[in-house]
Amino acid sequence: MKKRVVVALGHRALGTTLPEQQEAVKSGDELGILSQNPYAMGYQTMWAAIQATAPKKEVKIEKKVLLDPAWIDAENIESEDYANYIYN
Repeated sequence: MKKRVVVALGHRALGTTLPEQQEAVKSGDELGILSQNPYAMGYQTMWAAIQATAPKKEVKIEKKVLLDPAWIDAENIESEDYANYIYN
């Protein structure tokens, strides 16, 4: 009988990587997670709001701020480099 292989790729489910999804990556049931950096996204949003409301100061607000996504798999899911990409 021929084996069937199902490949699963995750993307920040509902704005977060769920604990179940993280466990699936660690166990090898899921290949990995493609995630943006939600911490940096929130930081950039708040910084733009602060700049926009600064009294008597002209500022240029970037309308597009590109943040690099990260591929997180079993090899790097515990890395501090990706801590801001995964909610625990």
